[in-house]
Amino acid sequence: MTDLLAAGRALFDDLAADHLGRPHVTMGRMFASDGLAVRGKIFAFVGRDGRLVLKLPLARAEELKERGVAEPVTLGGRTMREWVGVPLPDPQPGPWSGLMEEAHAYVADLAERR
Repeated sequence: MTDLLAAGRALFDDLAADHLGRPHVTMGRMFASDGLAVRGKIFAFVGRDGRLVLKLPLARAEELKERGVAEPVTLGGRTMREWVGVPLPDPQPGPWSGLMEEAHAYVADLAERR
């Protein structure tokens, strides 16, 4: 495990503890990583490079990329439209905590509408 991955995983685990106490939030697997899911839908996980990967509304994802806060996420040669990667912050927790809240709210809303 790389230093960035270990540091990202440690920060994620700290932040995830709060989410796991909420209704319908569990740990799940996505792209060989453990992540947070609401009603079975993943909303946040740590990628192999230590970035926090989040599902957000398309407009918010684009805004974060334009501001340089987040980067596009490409999986299997395809850029994922609503997924962004946020580098490990310094100092911690930086933007990760608030962005995880946004991702949780967004995916919870999507899951509830189904």
